[in-house]
Amino acid sequence: MAKITIGVPFYNTGNTLGDTIRSVFAQTFQDWELILLDDGSTDNSLQIAQAVKDSRVRVISDGTNQGIGARRKQIVDLATGDYLAWQDADDLMHPMRLDMQCQFLENNQQVDLVDAWSFSINTNNSVIGLSRLPKLNTSLPAAIKKPIMLNGASLGRVSMYRRDNFDASFRRAEDWEMWIRALQHSVFARIPQPLYFRRSFDEDGNILWRKEFAHLRVSRRVIMLHGPRLIGWRKTASFIAEYYMRVIFRSILCASGAQSLLPRYWRKDNVITEEDKQSAEVALKQIFDTTVPGL
Repeated sequence: MAKITIGVPFYNTGNTLGDTIRSVFAQTFQDWELILLDDGSTDNSLQIAQAVKDSRVRVISDGTNQGIGARRKQIVDLATGDYLAWQDADDLMHPMRLDMQCQFLENNQQVDLVDAWSFSINTNNSVIGLSRLPKLNTSLPAAIKKPIMLNGASLGRVSMYRRDNFDASFRRAEDWEMWIRALQHSVFARIPQPLYFRRSFDEDGNILWRKEFAHLRVSRRVIMLHGPRLIGWRKTASFIAEYYMRVIFRSILCASGAQSLLPRYWRKDNVITEEDKQSAEVALKQIFDTTVPGL
């Protein structure tokens, strides 16, 4: 039984899944199992997953599209490790990610879930920025107001996920909804170092804002589900109004090419130093030089 289960639910990510898997094999920490769970892909994603030849890798597919909440819940049920690391199928792990996060949880037994900062890359794997997440605020009002963790860069105790598993009815924001429930009896933490590569940009460096509009309706559902009971109706209504205003205002500025006018705390990209960029490029080279049996 591996120490860490890595869960990668995927749907039509054939252009990135191979590199995502490669970043798992590039880890300095090697006591892992990898669950690749297909959500009814119609491209070549499943074929890429099935091509990997390693006993630590499990590929699961039932041919149906059930949504991300159902698939995350399924991975929690299948996990055999002490810890569960999530990995989005279009992003990459820094080679030191599992090592550092596992050591953090081993040294901090009171913590149930830890995430980290992330580098921003485009679809050509060029480093664009460094997202320095703010100091973690785990109060319930903060958690209801907006997602407080970077799920793809998180490592948590399987026992926590088994207690507060994902709601299969959520096809978006399933992680946000689960965090609100888990926070009521769990401890979250953050490592202020970039241990993840997140594809936040297209080839031209434009932020992909389309997803934000798709999240509006489900975000309202999350806030309305927990807000009235935990923080009251007045704050709940205020949070929903603020969320809509933020997404609409940010999208208008970005659509007009005026991203630089956004307040820093609303931006997805932060300025990166030359030293940090070189460090990111070294890590990316290590990933892409890694051999994956069968790929």
